[in-house]
Amino acid sequence: MSEDVPYRESERWEHKLLSQLKEEREFTKSDKDIMQGFVDLLVTLGVYPESTPAMERHGYTHLQMVESWGAHWHEWREPLSCPSCGSDWRDQESGPPFKREIGIYSQGQDRTAAWKCPDCGEEMPR
Repeated sequence: MSEDVPYRESERWEHKLLSQLKEEREFTKSDKDIMQGFVDLLVTLGVYPESTPAMERHGYTHLQMVESWGAHWHEWREPLSCPSCGSDWRDQESGPPFKREIGIYSQGQDRTAAWKCPDCGEEMPR
């Protein structure tokens, strides 16, 4: 029987804040003041970075990052590398959440149906 490893107290708060921000973002009429309060606290706690290269280059605010990419924008999402050639897809110049893989859109499915590696050209289903 395995025991759950307890979170550090700060990890519990980080998780709770991210969850609450995610819920608030999903409401049709989300409260920008509440969201901004969560964002400010997450920056103060060091969960969100003070800035990223993309934020500086394009003038994005933390709240805009949340509204565009979700509460977990500060984390790169899998896959992080090409399963064929192993190249790193994380865009180091822009920082999270930006990656270099190429999305292949399907009009029939009305979504990204596959990914293509920018280095070797290998395509893989989503």
